[in-house]
Amino acid sequence: MADISLPVHESFDASDSDITIQSSDNVLFKLHIKYLVATSGIFLGSEIETRGEVVHLEEQANVLEIVFQFIYPRVHPVLEGMEFELIKAIAEAVEKYQIFSAMFVCQTRLRETIPLHAIDVLLHGLMHDYDSLINESALRLVRSDVIQVAERLPNHYIVPWLKYHRTAKNHYSTECWKRSITKSDMTAAEIKEIPYAIYAVIR
Repeated sequence: MADISLPVHESFDASDSDITIQSSDNVLFKLHIKYLVATSGIFLGSEIETRGEVVHLEEQANVLEIVFQFIYPRVHPVLEGMEFELIKAIAEAVEKYQIFSAMFVCQTRLRETIPLHAIDVLLHGLMHDYDSLINESALRLVRSDVIQVAERLPNHYIVPWLKYHRTAKNHYSTECWKRSITKSDMTAAEIKEIPYAIYAVIR
């Protein structure tokens, strides 16, 4: 049973709710199972038996309040003007709970942050198999300190990253290597000449 002393999120306080979810910072969300079933890939059937118990999730309320907006038939948030850490947390939660309607907008917002957060976007792309995020963030990181990047990667990606970095460095002239190798800095001809071994998935 829900602890009546805990606050209920004002946007998710339906009187006819049939499931209550509690965030890690003790905020309650009263939701409808039918919408969770319709929009989330983790629910396999139309009947979810909670026996009146509260479902505890690991995410904080500021993350869940955004995620849960995507399960209802309404205009969905576009995630503009948010801090990167919040966008990243929302994106991870969306993948974890398989909220398909939110995945594209999360990828779009993460892609926009690559200039400042390339390594985090690369890690997200690797974890969830998003080739475009992997390619664009890897290309942005190719002039970064190779060891610093490798230290953030899972062990099984370290060798592919070192090979990727070496291939990229060997491909470019010294003059080109000295400047930032990003899609926005390169000419169309230069982009076209990048071999698959460089502008490709590093895994």
